[in-house]
Amino acid sequence: MWHKNGMTSAAIKDDLGIAGLKFRYGKGSAKLKAREEYQKWKGYKAYLKENPLA
Repeated sequence: MWHKNGMTSAAIKDDLGIAGLKFRYGKGSAKLKAREEYQKWKGYKAYLKENPLA
C-alpha cells in the first residue's frame, strides 16, 4: 500500500516512529531489531531497491 501511494522509505520511517525507537533502544540493538515497526521499515526499504518508485 505504501508503494502504491508513492511513499518513500523516509516518510515511512517518520510514520512508524523509527527515530524514537532508535533513541529508546539504541542504534542496532537486538530489541530494536525485534520490533515489528522496524522490521516493516527494513522490509519496505529492501522492496524499494527492487521496485523503485516511478
